[in-house]
Amino acid sequence: MSSVIKKFIYWLFNSSDNSILANLLIKYREKVRYLKVCNVNDAHFLMDVESAKTVFHANTVATKEPHTIEWIDKYFSKGDVFYDIGANVGVFSLYVAAKYDSDIKVISFEPEALNYAQLNRNVYNNNFQDIITTYGIAISDKTEFRTMENWW
Repeated sequence: MSSVIKKFIYWLFNSSDNSILANLLIKYREKVRYLKVCNVNDAHFLMDVESAKTVFHANTVATKEPHTIEWIDKYFSKGDVFYDIGANVGVFSLYVAAKYDSDIKVISFEPEALNYAQLNRNVYNNNFQDIITTYGIAISDKTEFRTMENWW
């Protein structure tokens, strides 16, 4: 691939004004995977982006749930343990790990297999293996085995 094409693709995916084009390219072309740099309150981390859904997650990290970011900033500090239950692809786990580095422990739970795989790619791509521990299970108030389609 020529450097001009690589630069165009980088610009396309890293410009917040071009998320529609990025979504179309991902949806209608061969699957494209890249890493997007996310910056939330001066905490920098990478997100593995492979679909329109994860383009959205990466582009809205700071704005989708600002109250959650504020809650994390207010109530967590060095030495704490952060439990991310229903972690999805790990946005909040990544934020906490980037903000506190090795001064905090993050335990993330995500039962859906594809989200769990992407969560682990995000942990690996950020070299957060010593900070974030992931589990591919659901959390409930009952001890039992269930399939996800019977969960609700």
